[in-house]
Amino acid sequence: MKVLGVLQSPRRGGTSAALLEAFLEGAREAGAETELVDFPRLSVSGCRGCLACLEAGRCVLQDEMQPVYDKVAEAAVIAQAAPVYFDQVSAQAKKFLDRLHSFLGPELEKRMPPGKKAAFFLAYEHPKPDAYDAVMEWWAGRFRFYFGIEPAFRMTVHATGRMDEARRRELGERARQAGRRLAGG
Repeated sequence: MKVLGVLQSPRRGGTSAALLEAFLEGAREAGAETELVDFPRLSVSGCRGCLACLEAGRCVLQDEMQPVYDKVAEAAVIAQAAPVYFDQVSAQAKKFLDRLHSFLGPELEKRMPPGKKAAFFLAYEHPKPDAYDAVMEWWAGRFRFYFGIEPAFRMTVHATGRMDEARRRELGERARQAGRRLAGG
């Protein structure tokens, strides 16, 4: 089984990255082959809305997104981790979603290989613990609706770089267990 992790945070070593790494570690413990795509480090253009992908079956923009399409198609589980910036997923998370438009056909039929599952990690800083539940629902919902990818695990985390070590370990363990569970069948 292949598990693809897509980091969508430009901050190295932040909460999003730590949760995704823990998830992938758990998947490896369950015997999965894992790969991490550090999306902000890739040179990827934004979607131009040209809709050429509807005919071509693949995005026509030639950039570092091209090999990512194959990784997405081959993965049984796609795990994504992003922070909330200005009340929405990061720009990198939105760009990744936009560029997956090529997995849709002219009548919005799904071209994504069936049976995939997804895990979503959303980190934010806000005084209200459930402040971004609707953002998580929107994000995971796009993958279910457009691509038929079942959101099998979701974690919204009120987190900052000032999080105490015990809380960081607890969240990492939850993410690792989710990776084991999803990769284990």
